[in-house]
Amino acid sequence: MTLEVTQKRQKRLYDEGRQDITYQKGDLVLLYYPVRCRGLNESLLHRWIGPYKVLDQLRANSYKLERIGSGSQTTAHVVWMKRYTAISPA
Repeated sequence: MTLEVTQKRQKRLYDEGRQDITYQKGDLVLLYYPVRCRGLNESLLHRWIGPYKVLDQLRANSYKLERIGSGSQTTAHVVWMKRYTAISPA
């Protein structure tokens, strides 16, 4: 196989597993923030923080976010975000 054929095959296989995710202004999302603490079990640590409110889309894959409650702002890539769904008490 030539290099060009191999690259096209790898791109096709990579793109099959990707989803085009976009968020609108005002959507609530969680932000992936891996915290590692010495002496604590990794599986018991919180990895997703938030919720954050989407303020603006800066580029095709990056968003400006504002943390609900504290008001702090940050920028994040779409792969580090997931949609927030509030669980109502039963």
